[in-house]
Amino acid sequence: MANVNCTVYFRENGTSKIYSVPQAKDREGSFGIRWYEGKRQRQKIVGEYSAATAAKLRKELELKKDASPQAHSLVQEGTTTLDSAIETFLRERQDLNPNSARRWRLELHLFKQEVGKTHLYQLTRDDVFAYRKWYKEHGRSDNTIALRTSSLFTFGLRFNVLFNLFTKNKRKRLTLRTDGPVDYYAESDPYELKKFFAACDDEQRLCFMFFLHTGAGNQLRHVP
Repeated sequence: MANVNCTVYFRENGTSKIYSVPQAKDREGSFGIRWYEGKRQRQKIVGEYSAATAAKLRKELELKKDASPQAHSLVQEGTTTLDSAIETFLRERQDLNPNSARRWRLELHLFKQEVGKTHLYQLTRDDVFAYRKWYKEHGRSDNTIALRTSSLFTFGLRFNVLFNLFTKNKRKRLTLRTDGPVDYYAESDPYELKKFFAACDDEQRLCFMFFLHTGAGNQLRHVP
């Protein structure tokens, strides 16, 4: 059976030495992908880790289609649930560091919560915009929204959904980032707090919201 796996690697600047993704920490260089064509290994330098991850998915999809076109056709109606697709996607990323794996899980479960769909074939363009709207309503920066949209398209690329509902130029506009800030997940992330507040009564919820909005949580963490 043909090898349809593709891996992400790291190459340090000024050398030809190759490292695994966990070994790339505190090193300067570029990420790339490796795959096999028959018995011959191919390599391609991509750049940033996020771009290399997306390139890995595209290459694996290409290799799978070449190996078995019928077995890897488009998602058929009623066959793949969103839950199972998310778990498959996360399982394939077990080599990521804990923070990256946690970010993927949070993003995809938030997407599932916002769209309220059961199967992949039910996903539409409107679901992408609903997901972006959630971040906008929670005060996230345009860069953050672009990054989350890019991640969603990476997930969609794996299962041939969502990303193919937009033209290349439209996807580029939706994922365009500038030099502005990116809001990364923290303990006070609205998605995580929603689950916490659901377990509180009205009085507790009001107290905790006041505590967070006044910055008392940050002050408390710095008390010796």
